[in-house]
Amino acid sequence: MNADEREAIMKELGIDNACWSPSTSNGCATSWRATSASRTATTSRPGTSSVPLIPVTLELAALSILVAVCLGVPAGVISAVRQDTGLDYALRVFSLAGLSMPAFWLGMVIILGAGVLAAVDSAGDLRATA
Repeated sequence: MNADEREAIMKELGIDNACWSPSTSNGCATSWRATSASRTATTSRPGTSSVPLIPVTLELAALSILVAVCLGVPAGVISAVRQDTGLDYALRVFSLAGLSMPAFWLGMVIILGAGVLAAVDSAGDLRATA
């Protein structure tokens, strides 16, 4: 890549002026506004095209909090009521194991477990159960 190509790419992405450059009015704020509305480097879509995904993200977050509360509160109450019993120790081990596992790995294990229970193969097709 030569210097002309580099300058053209920097101008297209809106990063040709540094924040401290005297030619940039209002410093970094103007530079940030210019780059946030520009197109993404991988898909060439506007940078604001991911805004419709926010409601889905909020729904996923709310459902995950709901599941955590529905599992965690009863487990905590049972552990408090039946303190130092086998059930208490089992719930402690289960909760600590869930906290200690990396979230990405635990998510894959849950998805695979649900697929086995639902008789779904790795491609998402229902298996013949015969």
